[in-house]
Amino acid sequence: MFNNKDNSTNLKNFFLLFFGILSFFIIRYILIGLEKTEQQSLLFVIVPIIAGISYENRKLSSDWKVLLLKIFSSIIIGMFAFIYDKQNGLITFSDRLQQSIEIFILAFVAISSFYHNKKTTLKLTEGNTLLYSLSFVYWIIAADFTIYNISILGISIISFPIMYSIFHAITKTKLTNKSRLYLSIWSSAIILFFSINYLLKLSKNYNPENIFLNLGEFFILGVSLIYMFQNAVLILGYLLTDKNDELKQELNNKHISRYSSEQVNTKDSVIVIIFCGCVYSANFLLELTSSETLIWIVFIITPFLIKIKNLLKTKAQ
Repeated sequence: MFNNKDNSTNLKNFFLLFFGILSFFIIRYILIGLEKTEQQSLLFVIVPIIAGISYENRKLSSDWKVLLLKIFSSIIIGMFAFIYDKQNGLITFSDRLQQSIEIFILAFVAISSFYHNKKTTLKLTEGNTLLYSLSFVYWIIAADFTIYNISILGISIISFPIMYSIFHAITKTKLTNKSRLYLSIWSSAIILFFSINYLLKLSKNYNPENIFLNLGEFFILGVSLIYMFQNAVLILGYLLTDKNDELKQELNNKHISRYSSEQVNTKDSVIVIIFCGCVYSANFLLELTSSETLIWIVFIITPFLIKIKNLLKTKAQ
């Protein structure tokens, strides 16, 4: 007799094999279609986006079978959209393919977010919020917003959460439920803003001839889409629960539970401040890449920087 764990593993393997075979034929059909319509350049958009979403998935779970199941399931959902479009008047292969790709990506992000619902909303720290606030300050400066074109009210609204997050990151002030709620909402708002802003930037400035740059930028887009989806739920949920106190409290509890009560090391906060200051200042002066792209690169690199520092510290002891 098999126990529940064996049954679950066997079922997972069955669906993996079934969806895998089906996905193989779908991918083969799409590749042939891309070649016939001379749209192979789309692969330099699709593949890095999938890689970016997969990168975030691997951070949430090391089970590669689950990752493949999510990819295969999303491919099949996208194919259903392809067939539906054919039956409803979208004549050209290109039109149907573009919409099915968009649905595939949306399905992949949605499945990933819901499957790892708790993990994708855990755990934020004071260090994360500090990083987001510093990046927001850089974005404002890089976007050439000045005191002359922002109202006093706007400056006050922006300045308070930025200073509040910096204060908490460099001091040992206790994190109460209220402060964790404020810091979590602020973090979600910034990440949602940066995600949408980056998506709009790519849609306006996409250059199919710049293949190498596209690989990096669309990989970052894949990473940002996971955060966009989750933080949209956490922020826009307040609009839907405006007159429902029970649901609003449930949303507040989600924010509080995902924000760590442990205070970050002050030295780590100083490293983040110095690193962001150096990188953002250099890019502001030299204009090596767009501010939107650099911000997401810093989001990806900074945690590794702190991990390396902690690893070196442990080895030195």
